[in-house]
Amino acid sequence: MITKKLLKEWGACWSDEQIDTYLKSAKRKSVSPRHVAQDTTISLDDRLWVLCKTLAHLSEPCARYFAIECAQTVAHLAGDEGDQAQYLGLLNQLCEIEDLPEQDRDAARAAAWAAAWDAARAAALDVAWAAARAAALDVAWDAAWAAAWAAARAAAWAAAWDVALTAAIDRALIWLGDFAEGF
Repeated sequence: MITKKLLKEWGACWSDEQIDTYLKSAKRKSVSPRHVAQDTTISLDDRLWVLCKTLAHLSEPCARYFAIECAQTVAHLAGDEGDQAQYLGLLNQLCEIEDLPEQDRDAARAAAWAAAWDAARAAALDVAWAAARAAALDVAWDAAWAAAWAAARAAAWAAAWDVALTAAIDRALIWLGDFAEGF
């Protein structure tokens, strides 16, 4: 069960008063992860944070696999097909690292993250160059286009973010299994 003590240990952003008020409103001294996941008075971000902390509390390797699984759900956003394949390859490497003996994991993780950083830096330079070229070609058109779509994109992004968080919460509950009801 999730208690005030655990939330404090995990570094929750809620104050003692906020935690006390929440637990008092739930009429409990502790709540199950499922209770938190289904409580619409808590933001989606905070619900997912609690579930991730719970998963890490119960099993750090499972929490890392869950993080990799979540990262895989956004692979389609990693650019073109080559970038996506590279991104998925790095995620697969991270899964393989999790299967290594503990003493070998740190070096393997450092190598994987270094490769990811190099790939991200190269992609960022490509994106920056493309953006600069587009801006140089027609700054006024780009600005007008961006202004016209800014509100629509913001609304779409917020809705997509909520859907993604809700899906991640559902996946976290699956990872927690029976522990979602309390541990």
